[in-house]
Amino acid sequence: MSCNASSNGVVIEWYFFTPRNRRHPNDKRLIRTASNVYWKATGTTKLVLSKGEEIGSKRSLVFFRGKSPKGEKTDWLMHEYLLTKAPPP
Repeated sequence: MSCNASSNGVVIEWYFFTPRNRRHPNDKRLIRTASNVYWKATGTTKLVLSKGEEIGSKRSLVFFRGKSPKGEKTDWLMHEYLLTKAPPP
């Protein structure tokens, strides 16, 4: 975990790093749950480009309280980045 604080010490961004788990061994879907809360992917996955070359993807997720699928949507939004290869030099 890492954070980016402003000059007055107020945290404006947080970065969380965690291993990704799959629902089933051969499944592409990921598990993003913890007890009674979960993150739900929204929208489409967008490509991340560097110098015109694809280096990864970006996904938006919304935070929900409660058990899926009847959780209560919050106003928290997270962007998940997946780096698939190193950026070109």
